[in-house]
Amino acid sequence: MPSVFKFNGNEIIDSSGKLGASTMDANQACVKTALNASGDPPIFAVRAWVNFNGENNTSNASALDTTNRYIRASGNVTSVVRNGAGDYTVTFTTAMPDTNYAVFVTIANYGTAAVHVDSNSSYTPTTYTTTQVRVAMGAAFDSELVNVIVVR
Repeated sequence: MPSVFKFNGNEIIDSSGKLGASTMDANQACVKTALNASGDPPIFAVRAWVNFNGENNTSNASALDTTNRYIRASGNVTSVVRNGAGDYTVTFTTAMPDTNYAVFVTIANYGTAAVHVDSNSSYTPTTYTTTQVRVAMGAAFDSELVNVIVVR
């Protein structure tokens, strides 16, 4: 017979192995405590993230062509394609529920270059969809360290 499984005092699986009466929610106190997220603001999830080398292809060799980039680590990201200097399209493994997500981008320090997310009117509108987001460096250069985080 299975043991009772509790998470921060809340019964999740009862002694018969069935899901307990407690319904888990990301904003329950026990979840916030486990995530060290105190206070009243709700918790929102990172739905996709990637750390990639914008200068190198998937073999980690320097490449200026429009090929997939070298991904060091990621979650829910299938690929990153270089569209041009400092311009990348990130493809999600599992689509977002809609296009109302927030994107946070960081790059290695190259001075005061701006980063924009699909804000250039010359971009094709289909590159900001539930399955892809396009990010570009304002100074049009490739960075060896690019991080993209999608929150929804």
